[in-house]
Amino acid sequence: MVRFGIYTDDFRFYYRAIKTLKEWKLPYCSIDNATDIPIDVPIVLSSLKDDQIIKFQIRANSPERAIRKALPILAGKREFTSLVIGIDPGPKPGVAVSADMIIVEAKELPSISDAVLFVKGVLSDYNYRQSKIKLGNGDKPNRKKLIFHLVQLDVEVNIVNEKGTSGPHAIHNNALSAARITLIDDSRFRNFKTQNGIKRRDAIENEFRTLKIFV
Repeated sequence: MVRFGIYTDDFRFYYRAIKTLKEWKLPYCSIDNATDIPIDVPIVLSSLKDDQIIKFQIRANSPERAIRKALPILAGKREFTSLVIGIDPGPKPGVAVSADMIIVEAKELPSISDAVLFVKGVLSDYNYRQSKIKLGNGDKPNRKKLIFHLVQLDVEVNIVNEKGTSGPHAIHNNALSAARITLIDDSRFRNFKTQNGIKRRDAIENEFRTLKIFV
């Protein structure tokens, strides 16, 4: 098991880093002494205001950006080969990010504009060779709104058949649908089966390889 280290004199960055790592369910520890970094801390997160202290230190203007930059390193590579953003269209879109077939982010966002900002942040923050967006073909009015904004980005956008991506009512959430959409290769229907007894909070981790494989 590994932990993220947080080394910073920027109190705002520090508290935002803790909040973000907790949200992403990633273990962490504070680094007070740059010469005494625990052996289970392969990467240190810092703000742009902090000095560079070690090779594997990610300095960024936000903890979220720093974490995104760090993930390929945890996977043993400089960059991901393929980054796929799946979107389940709707008034509260589901969004998910698959990095080399690992679901690294999945959430439901409160609006179309939030989803577009999320996509822009993902494309800007991650290190990768190629990227694409897979947009479900449901909810035509909101899908059209998303397309209007997404086509303005320098990224391939594919419309895919989202039929079968919704889980049973008890565990259904737009984030799960978005994660499934990242796996659809073309417009053909793909049948996703949800195991009985799975709780909503565990659905994505039960079905996909997630950040847990890094830590």
